[in-house]
Amino acid sequence: LAGSIPQKILHDDYEGAKQEALTMAEIFGPEHFYLELQDHGIEEQRRVNTALQRLARETGLPLVATNDAHYLTREDAQVQDVLSCIGTASHIDDENRKKMTGTEFYLKTEDEMRQIFDWCPEACDNTLEIARKCDFELDWSSMFLPKFPGLEEGETSEERFHKECEKGLA
Repeated sequence: LAGSIPQKILHDDYEGAKQEALTMAEIFGPEHFYLELQDHGIEEQRRVNTALQRLARETGLPLVATNDAHYLTREDAQVQDVLSCIGTASHIDDENRKKMTGTEFYLKTEDEMRQIFDWCPEACDNTLEIARKCDFELDWSSMFLPKFPGLEEGETSEERFHKECEKGLA
């Protein structure tokens, strides 16, 4: 919902959203740019999804179904809420704290996603298409530490990393 296209839709600027989508497609190439559908049970997402369907019809841009995953299972929602409170130094009873709406921000199965987006199966198909386009293997044979700028003469990145860790621990 925070993306530029959904924000324009939510602010009743459909033409601006359409222009933004076409600009992004021009930058990234229409074969690499998708209009993202999400449904976490939030009313604004349903409104955005309706407009994105229209945008896809009018522009020929493909739709893709995604889901924010902040925890592994639906049952982990409360634990995530508590961890969020710890991380933001908030109290669970604080009405004004940052809080996720609902319990839908977990890693969903393909079947769950296809059920949620049964009205747009091609969006789920496109999720798989994107996965097939990804060709990346992690190299686990060595460590990749950051290259620190401004190393002292003779100092290695690994030494600086240890120094920064010690400083952070202190």
